[in-house]
Amino acid sequence: MRVFGLAVLIPTCVVSYLICTGDSAIALAASFLFYLSTVLLYMYPSVCVALLHPNPPRALLKVNLFAGWTVFGWFKAYRWALAELRQHDANALKRRD
Repeated sequence: MRVFGLAVLIPTCVVSYLICTGDSAIALAASFLFYLSTVLLYMYPSVCVALLHPNPPRALLKVNLFAGWTVFGWFKAYRWALAELRQHDANALKRRD
């Protein structure tokens, strides 16, 4: 999910951007897909944690929302999300034992 989501979102964003010119229905659909994939890519660290973590940290959402527009802020939020997911996986393994 973590890398696969990025591997799907980035090409989707690029391809939809390249074909969203014009007035046809395909261009309109590509434009909608571009904006949707851009928002999902921007909020990816928060979405990734929110889908798998029962109580996602609100501070992660704040960092992603307010500092995610910078490359440094987005990578900080992404690394934080990966750490949260690793901790969640470790806790799940402990509960299983």
